[in-house]
Amino acid sequence: MTDIDRDLLTLFLGTGALLVIATAAGQLMRRMVADGPTVENFNTRVSAWWTMAALGSAALLAGRTGVTVLFAICSLAALREFLTLS
Repeated sequence: MTDIDRDLLTLFLGTGALLVIATAAGQLMRRMVADGPTVENFNTRVSAWWTMAALGSAALLAGRTGVTVLFAICSLAALREFLTLS
């Protein structure tokens, strides 16, 4: 296993661990506190981060082409938002 593979595995495991902890915290808050808007907002953001982590991981595992395609899609989405606001 090369250093890059080891670093990538550490990145995946660290990100996954943080997301699992955040998800557990959100579920705990949902049980302890009545479903308030703050708890719902937190859980929605954690769900979005799961999606972003999955897309980023898939792009990294796909290699240079996957990262380029993900970057192109993000750039087009940002351009669309910019044009909508201006």
